[in-house]
Amino acid sequence: MTSAKHNPPGARPMAAWSEALDLRAIVSEYGSPLYLHHPQTLQDAFEDYAAIVGASGVRYPVKANPSPLVLEEIARMGGGADCASRAEVHAALAAGIPLQRINYNTPAPNVEYALWLLRHGATVVADSIDGLRALELGMAREPLRGQIFVRINPGKLPGYLAAGEHQRYTAHGDPRSQFGIPSEDLVALLQSTQLPVRGLHVHVGTMMDNLAAFVDGLAFLHALADSVRAQTAHDPRTINLGGGLGLPHDRSQKHPTIAALGEAIRSHLRPDCCYEVEPGNSLVGDSFALLTRIVSLKHARGRTWGICDVGTDQLVKHTVAGWRHEIVDAMHRALPGSGPDALAGPLCFAGDVLLPETRLTEARTGDPLLIRHTGAYCEAIASRFNGRLGPATLVVEDGHVSRVARCSEDPFYATEATAPRPIPSAPSAAASMVIPSAQVAALQSAYMHRQAEEDRYEIVSTRRCAEGQYEFTVEVDAPCGFIGMPLAIRMLGDAAIIAIGLELGWDAKRGAVLASRLTLSVEENLPGKGRFPIRVRVSAMSPSCRSDASLAGMVHFEMGELGASRKPALHGTAQVCAPNT
Repeated sequence: MTSAKHNPPGARPMAAWSEALDLRAIVSEYGSPLYLHHPQTLQDAFEDYAAIVGASGVRYPVKANPSPLVLEEIARMGGGADCASRAEVHAALAAGIPLQRINYNTPAPNVEYALWLLRHGATVVADSIDGLRALELGMAREPLRGQIFVRINPGKLPGYLAAGEHQRYTAHGDPRSQFGIPSEDLVALLQSTQLPVRGLHVHVGTMMDNLAAFVDGLAFLHALADSVRAQTAHDPRTINLGGGLGLPHDRSQKHPTIAALGEAIRSHLRPDCCYEVEPGNSLVGDSFALLTRIVSLKHARGRTWGICDVGTDQLVKHTVAGWRHEIVDAMHRALPGSGPDALAGPLCFAGDVLLPETRLTEARTGDPLLIRHTGAYCEAIASRFNGRLGPATLVVEDGHVSRVARCSEDPFYATEATAPRPIPSAPSAAASMVIPSAQVAALQSAYMHRQAEEDRYEIVSTRRCAEGQYEFTVEVDAPCGFIGMPLAIRMLGDAAIIAIGLELGWDAKRGAVLASRLTLSVEENLPGKGRFPIRVRVSAMSPSCRSDASLAGMVHFEMGELGASRKPALHGTAQVCAPNT
Protein backbone atom coordinates (compact mmCIF):
# COMPACT_ATOMS: atom_id res chain seq x y z
CA MET A 1 0.00 0.00 0.00
CA THR A 2 1.25 3.49 -0.80
CA SER A 3 2.38 5.26 2.35
CA ALA A 4 2.93 8.94 2.94
CA LYS A 5 6.07 8.00 4.88
CA HIS A 6 7.71 6.79 1.66
CA ASN A 7 7.09 9.83 -0.51
CA PRO A 8 10.03 11.54 -2.21
CA PRO A 9 11.51 14.40 -0.15
CA GLY A 10 9.18 17.38 -0.16
CA ALA A 11 6.29 15.42 -1.72
CA ARG A 12 2.84 15.59 -0.20
CA PRO A 13 0.79 12.43 0.46
CA MET A 14 -2.22 13.50 -1.63
CA ALA A 15 -0.33 13.04 -4.89
CA ALA A 16 1.16 9.73 -3.73
CA TRP A 17 -2.21 7.98 -3.51
CA SER A 18 -4.54 9.94 -5.80
CA GLU A 19 -2.40 9.90 -8.95
CA ALA A 20 -2.62 6.11 -9.13
CA LEU A 21 -6.41 6.28 -9.59
CA ASP A 22 -8.24 5.91 -12.91
CA LEU A 23 -10.75 8.71 -12.45
CA ARG A 24 -12.70 7.93 -15.60
CA ALA A 25 -13.21 4.31 -14.55
CA ILE A 26 -14.37 5.30 -11.06
CA VAL A 27 -16.91 7.81 -12.40
CA SER A 28 -18.13 5.27 -14.95
CA GLU A 29 -18.78 2.64 -12.30
CA TYR A 30 -19.88 4.71 -9.29
CA GLY A 31 -21.09 8.03 -10.70
CA SER A 32 -20.32 11.42 -9.21
CA PRO A 33 -19.84 13.40 -7.07
CA LEU A 34 -17.92 11.08 -4.75
CA TYR A 35 -15.60 11.42 -1.79
CA LEU A 36 -12.53 9.20 -2.04
CA HIS A 37 -10.76 8.25 1.19
CA HIS A 38 -7.25 6.79 1.59
CA PRO A 39 -6.94 5.34 5.13
CA GLN A 40 -3.15 4.90 5.06
CA THR A 41 -2.61 8.63 4.65
CA LEU A 42 -4.70 9.28 7.77
CA GLN A 43 -2.81 6.59 9.67
CA ASP A 44 0.58 8.02 8.71
CA ALA A 45 -0.38 11.54 9.74
CA PHE A 46 -1.69 10.25 13.07
CA GLU A 47 1.55 8.39 13.73
CA ASP A 48 3.51 11.59 13.05
CA TYR A 49 1.48 13.43 15.68
CA ALA A 50 1.64 10.49 18.11
CA ALA A 51 5.43 10.65 17.85
CA ILE A 52 5.23 14.17 19.34
CA VAL A 53 2.58 13.86 22.09
CA GLY A 54 1.68 10.16 22.28
CA ALA A 55 -1.41 8.57 20.76
CA SER A 56 -3.77 9.58 23.56
CA GLY A 57 -2.54 13.19 23.27
CA VAL A 58 -3.96 13.46 19.75
CA ARG A 59 -7.45 14.90 20.32
CA TYR A 60 -8.98 15.00 16.86
CA PRO A 61 -11.51 17.85 16.37
CA VAL A 62 -14.69 16.08 15.26
CA LYS A 63 -15.91 19.28 13.60
CA ALA A 64 -13.21 18.90 10.93
CA ASN A 65 -14.78 15.74 9.53
CA PRO A 66 -17.22 13.67 11.63
CA SER A 67 -17.12 10.68 9.26
CA PRO A 68 -17.23 7.34 11.13
CA LEU A 69 -14.37 6.25 8.85
CA VAL A 70 -12.15 8.87 10.47
CA LEU A 71 -13.42 8.53 14.03
CA GLU A 72 -13.18 4.74 14.06
CA GLU A 73 -9.60 4.90 12.79
CA ILE A 74 -8.69 7.49 15.44
CA ALA A 75 -10.22 5.22 18.10
CA ARG A 76 -8.36 2.16 16.78
CA MET A 77 -5.04 4.00 16.97
CA GLY A 78 -5.64 5.14 20.54
CA GLY A 79 -6.45 8.78 19.88
CA GLY A 80 -9.04 11.03 21.45
CA ALA A 81 -11.55 13.63 20.30
CA ASP A 82 -12.19 17.35 20.71
CA CYS A 83 -15.95 17.91 20.66
CA ALA A 84 -18.03 21.08 20.60
CA SER A 85 -21.50 19.56 21.00
CA ARG A 86 -23.42 16.62 22.40
CA ALA A 87 -23.78 15.22 18.86
CA GLU A 88 -20.01 15.26 18.36
CA VAL A 89 -19.44 13.53 21.70
CA HIS A 90 -21.94 10.83 20.75
CA ALA A 91 -20.26 10.35 17.37
CA ALA A 92 -16.89 9.90 19.10
CA LEU A 93 -18.35 7.46 21.62
CA ALA A 94 -20.08 5.44 18.89
CA ALA A 95 -16.73 5.12 17.11
CA GLY A 96 -15.14 3.65 20.22
CA ILE A 97 -13.34 6.67 21.70
CA PRO A 98 -13.80 6.46 25.50
CA LEU A 99 -15.01 9.38 27.59
CA GLN A 100 -11.59 9.60 29.23
CA ARG A 101 -10.13 10.67 25.87
CA ILE A 102 -12.85 13.20 25.00
CA ASN A 103 -12.55 16.98 25.46
CA TYR A 104 -15.72 19.09 25.43
CA ASN A 105 -14.79 22.60 24.30
CA THR A 106 -17.27 25.21 23.10
CA PRO A 107 -17.95 28.92 23.72
CA ALA A 108 -21.64 28.01 24.17
CA PRO A 109 -21.62 24.99 26.50
CA ASN A 110 -24.62 23.07 27.69
CA VAL A 111 -23.77 23.29 31.39
CA GLU A 112 -25.94 20.34 32.41
CA TYR A 113 -24.27 18.15 29.79
CA ALA A 114 -20.80 19.43 30.73
CA LEU A 115 -21.45 18.41 34.33
CA TRP A 116 -22.56 14.95 33.21
CA LEU A 117 -19.30 14.60 31.24
CA LEU A 118 -17.24 15.62 34.27
CA ARG A 119 -19.03 13.05 36.42
CA HIS A 120 -18.17 10.32 33.91
CA GLY A 121 -14.50 11.04 33.23
CA ALA A 122 -14.34 13.42 30.26
CA THR A 123 -12.44 16.71 30.09
CA VAL A 124 -14.38 19.98 29.94
CA VAL A 125 -12.60 23.08 28.68
CA ALA A 126 -13.99 26.27 30.20
CA ASP A 127 -14.03 29.02 27.57
CA SER A 128 -15.17 31.87 29.82
CA ILE A 129 -15.18 33.09 33.42
CA ASP A 130 -18.93 32.53 33.66
CA GLY A 131 -18.53 29.03 32.23
CA LEU A 132 -15.94 28.11 34.85
CA ARG A 133 -18.11 29.47 37.65
CA ALA A 134 -21.11 27.50 36.41
CA LEU A 135 -19.05 24.29 36.50
CA GLU A 136 -17.85 25.07 40.01
CA LEU A 137 -21.40 25.68 41.21
CA GLY A 138 -22.69 22.49 39.58
CA MET A 139 -19.89 20.25 40.89
CA ALA A 140 -19.80 21.71 44.42
CA ARG A 141 -21.01 18.49 46.06
CA GLU A 142 -20.22 16.00 43.30
CA PRO A 143 -17.26 13.67 42.80
CA LEU A 144 -15.07 14.92 39.93
CA ARG A 145 -14.02 11.98 37.76
CA GLY A 146 -13.11 14.14 34.77
CA GLN A 147 -10.80 17.10 34.35
CA ILE A 148 -11.30 20.83 33.90
CA PHE A 149 -9.09 22.84 31.55
CA VAL A 150 -9.35 26.54 30.76
CA ARG A 151 -9.00 27.96 27.29
CA ILE A 152 -6.71 30.97 27.17
CA ASN A 153 -6.79 33.93 24.82
CA PRO A 154 -3.09 34.84 24.91
CA GLY A 155 -3.46 38.39 23.65
CA LYS A 156 -0.79 38.18 21.01
CA LEU A 157 1.22 35.35 19.50
CA PRO A 158 3.00 35.23 16.13
CA GLY A 159 0.44 35.05 13.32
CA TYR A 160 0.36 33.84 9.74
CA LEU A 161 3.39 34.30 7.49
CA ALA A 162 1.38 34.57 4.27
CA ALA A 163 -1.78 36.67 4.10
CA GLY A 164 -4.93 34.87 3.04
CA GLU A 165 -8.58 35.71 2.51
CA HIS A 166 -9.60 32.85 4.81
CA GLN A 167 -7.78 34.24 7.85
CA ARG A 168 -10.69 36.44 8.91
CA TYR A 169 -12.49 33.15 9.63
CA THR A 170 -9.60 31.26 11.21
CA ALA A 171 -7.55 33.57 13.48
CA HIS A 172 -8.93 32.01 16.65
CA GLY A 173 -6.02 33.20 18.80
CA ASP A 174 -6.47 36.85 17.83
CA PRO A 175 -6.90 39.08 20.92
CA ARG A 176 -10.19 40.36 19.44
CA SER A 177 -11.66 36.88 18.89
CA GLN A 178 -14.55 35.53 20.94
CA PHE A 179 -12.60 32.57 22.28
CA GLY A 180 -10.98 31.96 25.65
CA ILE A 181 -10.32 33.70 28.94
CA PRO A 182 -7.93 36.67 28.68
CA SER A 183 -4.58 35.44 29.94
CA GLU A 184 -4.07 38.49 32.13
CA ASP A 185 -7.24 37.60 34.10
CA LEU A 186 -6.44 33.95 34.75
CA VAL A 187 -4.41 34.01 37.97
CA ALA A 188 -6.86 36.27 39.80
CA LEU A 189 -9.76 34.14 38.60
CA LEU A 190 -8.19 30.89 39.79
CA GLN A 191 -7.31 32.38 43.18
CA SER A 192 -11.03 32.42 43.91
CA THR A 193 -11.82 29.09 42.20
CA GLN A 194 -11.95 25.90 44.29
CA LEU A 195 -12.64 23.37 41.52
CA PRO A 196 -9.22 22.01 40.45
CA VAL A 197 -8.01 23.17 37.02
CA ARG A 198 -5.74 20.52 35.48
CA GLY A 199 -4.87 21.95 32.08
CA LEU A 200 -4.41 25.04 29.92
CA HIS A 201 -5.58 25.26 26.31
CA VAL A 202 -4.82 27.65 23.44
CA HIS A 203 -5.66 27.63 19.72
CA VAL A 204 -3.41 29.78 17.53
CA GLY A 205 -5.59 29.62 14.39
CA THR A 206 -6.61 27.23 11.63
CA MET A 207 -4.36 26.72 8.57
CA MET A 208 -1.36 28.16 10.44
CA ASP A 209 1.82 28.34 8.35
CA ASN A 210 4.12 29.75 11.05
CA LEU A 211 5.86 27.33 13.43
CA ALA A 212 6.77 30.26 15.68
CA ALA A 213 3.09 30.49 16.67
CA PHE A 214 3.31 27.00 18.20
CA VAL A 215 6.77 27.43 19.74
CA ASP A 216 5.85 30.77 21.33
CA GLY A 217 2.43 29.45 22.32
CA LEU A 218 4.06 26.55 24.12
CA ALA A 219 6.47 28.86 25.98
CA PHE A 220 3.57 31.16 26.85
CA LEU A 221 1.50 28.31 28.35
CA HIS A 222 4.48 26.96 30.29
CA ALA A 223 5.08 30.37 31.87
CA LEU A 224 1.36 30.82 32.60
CA ALA A 225 1.11 27.36 34.18
CA ASP A 226 4.12 28.16 36.39
CA SER A 227 2.45 31.40 37.50
CA VAL A 228 -0.77 29.57 38.30
CA ARG A 229 1.07 26.98 40.37
CA ALA A 230 3.05 29.64 42.22
CA GLN A 231 0.12 31.93 43.03
CA THR A 232 -2.87 29.60 43.38
CA ALA A 233 -3.80 26.16 44.72
CA HIS A 234 -4.17 24.79 41.19
CA ASP A 235 -1.68 22.46 39.51
CA PRO A 236 -2.27 22.48 35.72
CA ARG A 237 -0.01 19.79 34.24
CA THR A 238 -1.58 19.28 30.81
CA ILE A 239 -0.76 21.72 28.02
CA ASN A 240 -3.11 21.61 25.02
CA LEU A 241 -1.72 23.45 21.99
CA GLY A 242 -4.98 23.12 20.10
CA GLY A 243 -4.91 22.69 16.37
CA GLY A 244 -4.07 24.87 13.47
CA LEU A 245 -1.18 23.44 11.46
CA GLY A 246 -2.22 23.92 7.85
CA LEU A 247 -1.51 21.99 4.69
CA PRO A 248 -1.11 23.43 1.20
CA HIS A 249 -4.31 23.36 -0.83
CA ASP A 250 -2.47 24.27 -4.02
CA ARG A 251 1.13 24.31 -5.22
CA SER A 252 1.65 27.99 -4.47
CA GLN A 253 1.12 27.54 -0.73
CA LYS A 254 3.84 26.63 1.77
CA HIS A 255 3.06 24.94 5.07
CA PRO A 256 5.39 23.08 7.44
CA THR A 257 4.96 19.32 7.75
CA ILE A 258 3.89 17.54 10.93
CA ALA A 259 7.46 16.28 11.30
CA ALA A 260 8.74 19.87 11.10
CA LEU A 261 6.32 20.87 13.86
CA GLY A 262 7.66 18.05 15.99
CA GLU A 263 11.25 19.13 15.41
CA ALA A 264 10.36 22.71 16.35
CA ILE A 265 8.65 21.98 19.68
CA ARG A 266 10.08 18.65 20.88
CA SER A 267 13.07 20.18 22.69
CA HIS A 268 10.69 22.55 24.51
CA LEU A 269 8.49 19.81 25.98
CA ARG A 270 8.92 19.36 29.74
CA PRO A 271 8.95 16.05 31.61
CA ASP A 272 6.66 17.42 34.32
CA CYS A 273 3.85 18.10 31.81
CA CYS A 274 1.56 16.12 29.54
CA TYR A 275 0.69 17.45 26.10
CA GLU A 276 -2.26 17.38 23.73
CA VAL A 277 -2.85 18.65 20.20
CA GLU A 278 -6.04 18.98 18.14
CA PRO A 279 -5.02 18.63 14.47
CA GLY A 280 -7.73 18.89 11.82
CA ASN A 281 -6.53 19.92 8.35
CA SER A 282 -3.04 18.49 8.74
CA LEU A 283 -4.34 15.18 10.12
CA VAL A 284 -7.23 14.34 7.82
CA GLY A 285 -7.09 16.85 4.95
CA ASP A 286 -4.82 14.85 2.64
CA SER A 287 -6.72 11.59 3.12
CA PHE A 288 -9.85 12.68 1.19
CA ALA A 289 -10.46 14.01 -2.31
CA LEU A 290 -13.74 14.96 -4.00
CA LEU A 291 -14.42 13.53 -7.45
CA THR A 292 -16.72 15.53 -9.75
CA ARG A 293 -17.63 15.75 -13.45
CA ILE A 294 -18.11 18.55 -15.93
CA VAL A 295 -21.81 18.19 -16.67
CA SER A 296 -22.01 21.01 -19.21
CA LEU A 297 -19.86 23.48 -21.11
CA LYS A 298 -21.30 26.84 -22.09
CA HIS A 299 -19.77 29.66 -24.11
CA ALA A 300 -20.70 33.24 -23.37
CA ARG A 301 -19.03 36.49 -24.44
CA GLY A 302 -15.73 34.87 -25.28
CA ARG A 303 -15.59 32.79 -22.10
CA THR A 304 -16.07 29.06 -21.62
CA TRP A 305 -17.79 28.01 -18.43
CA GLY A 306 -17.39 24.44 -17.18
CA ILE A 307 -20.28 23.50 -14.89
CA CYS A 308 -19.56 20.70 -12.40
CA ASP A 309 -21.95 18.50 -10.42
CA VAL A 310 -20.62 19.71 -7.07
CA GLY A 311 -19.87 23.17 -5.74
CA THR A 312 -20.52 25.26 -2.66
CA ASP A 313 -22.82 22.55 -1.29
CA GLN A 314 -19.60 20.69 -0.31
CA LEU A 315 -16.95 23.37 -0.83
CA VAL A 316 -18.10 26.52 0.95
CA LYS A 317 -14.61 27.00 2.40
CA HIS A 318 -13.25 26.98 -1.16
CA THR A 319 -15.82 29.16 -2.92
CA VAL A 320 -16.79 31.58 -0.14
CA ALA A 321 -14.00 31.54 2.46
CA GLY A 322 -11.20 31.50 -0.12
CA TRP A 323 -9.33 28.31 0.86
CA ARG A 324 -8.60 27.47 -2.75
CA HIS A 325 -8.15 23.75 -3.47
CA GLU A 326 -6.06 22.32 -6.25
CA ILE A 327 -8.22 20.76 -8.99
CA VAL A 328 -6.75 18.22 -11.41
CA ASP A 329 -8.06 16.63 -14.59
CA ALA A 330 -8.34 12.94 -15.50
CA MET A 331 -4.59 12.85 -16.21
CA HIS A 332 -3.91 14.37 -12.77
CA ARG A 333 -2.69 17.63 -14.30
CA ALA A 334 -3.51 20.73 -12.26
CA LEU A 335 -5.99 23.07 -13.91
CA PRO A 336 -4.33 26.46 -14.36
CA GLY A 337 -5.18 29.31 -12.02
CA SER A 338 -5.29 31.83 -14.84
CA GLY A 339 -6.86 32.03 -18.25
CA PRO A 340 -9.97 33.24 -20.09
CA ASP A 341 -12.33 30.54 -18.79
CA ALA A 342 -13.94 29.58 -15.47
CA LEU A 343 -15.14 26.51 -13.58
CA ALA A 344 -18.36 26.68 -11.57
CA GLY A 345 -20.60 24.49 -9.46
CA PRO A 346 -24.28 23.66 -10.08
CA LEU A 347 -25.87 26.00 -7.54
CA CYS A 348 -28.10 28.96 -8.26
CA PHE A 349 -25.96 31.81 -7.01
CA ALA A 350 -23.16 33.70 -8.72
CA GLY A 351 -20.60 32.93 -6.01
CA ASP A 352 -20.62 29.20 -6.76
CA VAL A 353 -17.30 29.38 -8.64
CA LEU A 354 -14.54 26.79 -8.20
CA LEU A 355 -11.96 28.48 -10.46
CA PRO A 356 -12.70 32.08 -11.46
CA GLU A 357 -9.87 32.01 -14.00
CA THR A 358 -8.61 28.91 -15.80
CA ARG A 359 -8.23 27.40 -19.27
CA LEU A 360 -10.69 24.77 -20.50
CA THR A 361 -9.48 24.33 -24.09
CA GLU A 362 -9.24 20.53 -23.78
CA ALA A 363 -12.27 20.04 -21.50
CA ARG A 364 -15.22 17.95 -22.61
CA THR A 365 -18.64 17.31 -21.10
CA GLY A 366 -18.43 14.26 -18.84
CA ASP A 367 -14.75 14.75 -17.99
CA PRO A 368 -13.89 13.87 -14.38
CA LEU A 369 -12.05 16.33 -12.15
CA LEU A 370 -10.51 15.68 -8.75
CA ILE A 371 -10.64 18.33 -6.04
CA ARG A 372 -7.78 17.60 -3.67
CA HIS A 373 -7.30 18.01 0.11
CA THR A 374 -11.01 17.84 0.99
CA GLY A 375 -10.70 15.84 4.22
CA ALA A 376 -11.34 18.76 6.57
CA TYR A 377 -14.12 21.36 6.71
CA CYS A 378 -15.77 20.33 3.43
CA GLU A 379 -18.47 17.77 4.06
CA ALA A 380 -18.59 18.90 7.71
CA ILE A 381 -19.95 22.31 6.70
CA ALA A 382 -21.91 21.20 3.63
CA SER A 383 -25.40 22.46 2.83
CA ARG A 384 -28.51 21.15 1.08
CA PHE A 385 -29.04 24.30 -0.97
CA ASN A 386 -30.93 23.55 -4.20
CA GLY A 387 -31.69 20.11 -2.79
CA ARG A 388 -28.10 18.90 -3.15
CA LEU A 389 -27.43 15.86 -0.96
CA GLY A 390 -24.28 14.34 0.48
CA PRO A 391 -22.15 12.24 -1.91
CA ALA A 392 -21.17 8.62 -1.38
CA THR A 393 -17.74 7.83 0.07
CA LEU A 394 -15.43 5.20 -1.42
CA VAL A 395 -12.34 3.77 0.24
CA VAL A 396 -9.34 3.50 -2.09
CA GLU A 397 -6.28 1.33 -1.50
CA ASP A 398 -3.44 0.22 -3.76
CA GLY A 399 -4.65 2.44 -6.59
CA HIS A 400 -8.23 1.16 -6.79
CA VAL A 401 -11.59 1.30 -5.02
CA SER A 402 -11.72 -1.33 -2.28
CA ARG A 403 -15.25 -0.70 -1.01
CA VAL A 404 -18.20 1.65 -0.77
CA ALA A 405 -18.02 2.97 2.78
CA ARG A 406 -21.19 5.05 2.65
CA CYS A 407 -23.94 5.46 0.07
CA SER A 408 -25.06 8.88 -1.09
CA GLU A 409 -27.55 10.64 1.14
CA ASP A 410 -31.15 9.49 0.74
CA PRO A 411 -33.61 12.38 0.20
CA PHE A 412 -36.17 10.68 2.44
CA TYR A 413 -33.90 10.84 5.49
CA ALA A 414 -32.68 14.31 4.57
CA THR A 415 -36.16 15.80 4.83
CA GLU A 416 -39.28 14.02 6.05
CA ALA A 417 -37.68 11.41 8.29
CA THR A 418 -35.44 13.84 10.16
CA ALA A 419 -37.90 16.73 10.40
CA PRO A 420 -41.43 15.29 10.46
CA ARG A 421 -44.37 17.64 10.31
CA PRO A 422 -46.59 17.42 13.41
CA ILE A 423 -50.06 16.02 12.83
CA PRO A 424 -52.80 18.12 14.47
CA SER A 425 -54.38 16.17 17.32
CA ALA A 426 -57.82 17.75 16.94
CA PRO A 427 -59.08 18.31 13.37
CA SER A 428 -61.53 21.14 12.77
CA ALA A 429 -65.17 20.39 13.30
CA ALA A 430 -65.94 21.15 9.65
CA ALA A 431 -63.44 18.56 8.43
CA SER A 432 -64.23 15.92 11.04
CA MET A 433 -66.35 12.86 10.13
CA VAL A 434 -66.83 9.35 11.48
CA ILE A 435 -65.86 6.54 9.08
CA PRO A 436 -68.26 3.56 9.08
CA SER A 437 -66.75 0.40 10.57
CA ALA A 438 -67.75 -1.64 7.52
CA GLN A 439 -65.67 0.63 5.27
CA VAL A 440 -62.73 0.37 7.70
CA ALA A 441 -62.96 -3.44 7.63
CA ALA A 442 -63.06 -3.46 3.83
CA LEU A 443 -59.89 -1.36 3.66
CA GLN A 444 -58.03 -3.17 6.45
CA SER A 445 -54.88 -5.19 5.61
CA ALA A 446 -55.52 -8.87 6.17
CA TYR A 447 -51.79 -9.42 6.47
CA MET A 448 -51.19 -6.75 9.13
CA HIS A 449 -54.38 -7.68 11.02
CA ARG A 450 -54.14 -11.50 11.05
CA GLN A 451 -51.72 -13.19 8.67
CA ALA A 452 -48.56 -11.57 10.11
CA GLU A 453 -49.06 -13.80 13.17
CA GLU A 454 -48.29 -16.81 10.93
CA ASP A 455 -44.82 -15.49 9.91
CA ARG A 456 -42.06 -17.72 11.22
CA TYR A 457 -38.25 -17.46 11.26
CA GLU A 458 -35.33 -19.24 12.87
CA ILE A 459 -31.71 -18.16 13.25
CA VAL A 460 -29.77 -21.22 12.08
CA SER A 461 -26.18 -19.92 12.34
CA THR A 462 -24.26 -16.98 13.79
CA ARG A 463 -20.64 -15.93 13.40
CA ARG A 464 -18.50 -12.98 14.47
CA CYS A 465 -16.84 -11.44 11.40
CA ALA A 466 -14.86 -8.64 13.08
CA GLU A 467 -15.03 -6.41 16.12
CA GLY A 468 -18.65 -5.33 16.47
CA GLN A 469 -19.72 -7.16 13.27
CA TYR A 470 -21.84 -10.32 13.07
CA GLU A 471 -23.49 -12.37 10.36
CA PHE A 472 -26.59 -14.47 10.92
CA THR A 473 -28.30 -16.95 8.64
CA VAL A 474 -32.05 -16.93 9.09
CA GLU A 475 -34.60 -19.39 7.71
CA VAL A 476 -37.91 -17.73 6.87
CA ASP A 477 -41.45 -19.00 6.34
CA ALA A 478 -43.87 -16.17 5.54
CA PRO A 479 -47.18 -17.53 4.12
CA CYS A 480 -47.97 -14.22 2.39
CA GLY A 481 -45.14 -14.91 -0.08
CA PHE A 482 -42.71 -12.11 0.79
CA ILE A 483 -40.89 -10.68 3.78
CA GLY A 484 -42.96 -7.74 4.97
CA MET A 485 -41.75 -4.95 7.23
CA PRO A 486 -43.32 -6.38 10.42
CA LEU A 487 -41.39 -9.63 9.97
CA ALA A 488 -38.25 -7.78 8.91
CA ILE A 489 -38.34 -5.64 12.07
CA ARG A 490 -38.73 -8.76 14.22
CA MET A 491 -35.81 -10.60 12.58
CA LEU A 492 -33.44 -7.63 12.37
CA GLY A 493 -34.33 -6.55 15.90
CA ASP A 494 -33.69 -10.03 17.27
CA ALA A 495 -30.33 -10.25 15.48
CA ALA A 496 -29.39 -6.76 16.73
CA ILE A 497 -30.19 -7.67 20.35
CA ILE A 498 -28.08 -10.84 20.09
CA ALA A 499 -25.18 -8.87 18.59
CA ILE A 500 -25.37 -6.27 21.37
CA GLY A 501 -25.37 -8.98 24.03
CA LEU A 502 -22.35 -10.65 22.43
CA GLU A 503 -20.50 -7.32 22.30
CA LEU A 504 -21.24 -6.71 25.98
CA GLY A 505 -20.05 -10.20 26.95
CA TRP A 506 -23.44 -11.54 28.01
CA ASP A 507 -24.00 -15.30 28.37
CA ALA A 508 -27.74 -14.72 28.51
CA LYS A 509 -30.03 -11.76 28.04
CA ARG A 510 -29.77 -9.42 31.07
CA GLY A 511 -32.65 -7.07 30.47
CA ALA A 512 -34.58 -5.17 27.85
CA VAL A 513 -32.71 -3.72 24.86
CA LEU A 514 -34.79 -0.79 23.66
CA ALA A 515 -34.76 1.19 20.41
CA SER A 516 -35.61 4.89 20.52
CA ARG A 517 -35.01 5.58 16.80
CA LEU A 518 -35.42 3.22 13.87
CA THR A 519 -34.99 3.44 10.11
CA LEU A 520 -35.71 0.61 7.69
CA SER A 521 -35.49 0.71 3.90
CA VAL A 522 -36.69 -2.07 1.56
CA GLU A 523 -34.93 -1.83 -1.78
CA GLU A 524 -36.54 -5.02 -3.08
CA ASN A 525 -38.93 -7.57 -1.61
CA LEU A 526 -37.38 -10.88 -0.59
CA PRO A 527 -39.35 -14.12 -1.09
CA GLY A 528 -41.30 -15.48 1.86
CA LYS A 529 -39.45 -18.80 2.03
CA GLY A 530 -35.73 -19.53 2.12
CA ARG A 531 -32.49 -18.75 3.92
CA PHE A 532 -31.07 -15.25 3.97
CA PRO A 533 -28.03 -13.51 5.48
CA ILE A 534 -28.45 -10.79 8.11
CA ARG A 535 -25.40 -8.63 8.85
CA VAL A 536 -25.25 -6.47 11.99
CA ARG A 537 -22.68 -3.88 13.05
CA VAL A 538 -22.78 -2.56 16.62
CA SER A 539 -21.12 0.75 17.49
CA ALA A 540 -19.22 1.09 20.74
CA MET A 541 -21.71 1.08 23.63
CA SER A 542 -21.10 3.97 26.04
CA PRO A 543 -22.80 5.43 29.15
CA SER A 544 -26.25 6.82 28.42
CA CYS A 545 -27.07 10.37 29.46
CA ARG A 546 -30.49 9.10 30.48
CA SER A 547 -29.25 6.79 33.21
CA ASP A 548 -25.98 5.62 34.70
CA ALA A 549 -27.48 2.11 34.62
CA SER A 550 -27.75 2.00 30.84
CA LEU A 551 -25.51 2.00 27.79
CA ALA A 552 -26.35 3.69 24.48
CA GLY A 553 -25.18 3.07 20.94
CA MET A 554 -26.13 2.54 17.32
CA VAL A 555 -26.84 -0.66 15.42
CA HIS A 556 -26.66 -0.91 11.64
CA PHE A 557 -28.22 -3.92 9.93
CA GLU A 558 -28.89 -5.31 6.49
CA MET A 559 -30.51 -8.41 5.03
CA GLY A 560 -30.28 -10.26 1.74
CA GLU A 561 -28.34 -9.36 -1.40
CA LEU A 562 -29.38 -8.03 -4.81
CA GLY A 563 -27.67 -9.85 -7.67
CA ALA A 564 -24.10 -9.14 -8.69
CA SER A 565 -24.11 -5.76 -6.93
CA ARG A 566 -24.41 -7.54 -3.54
CA LYS A 567 -26.33 -4.54 -2.24
CA PRO A 568 -28.65 -5.38 0.66
CA ALA A 569 -32.33 -5.85 -0.07
CA LEU A 570 -33.21 -4.40 3.36
CA HIS A 571 -31.10 -2.09 5.49
CA GLY A 572 -31.52 0.24 8.42
CA THR A 573 -30.22 1.74 11.65
CA ALA A 574 -31.44 1.77 15.23
CA GLN A 575 -30.51 3.94 18.19
CA VAL A 576 -30.50 1.58 21.15
CA CYS A 577 -30.19 1.46 24.93
CA ALA A 578 -29.09 -1.64 26.88
CA PRO A 579 -28.65 -2.47 30.58
CA ASN A 580 -25.23 -1.63 32.03
CA THR A 581 -24.76 -4.90 33.93
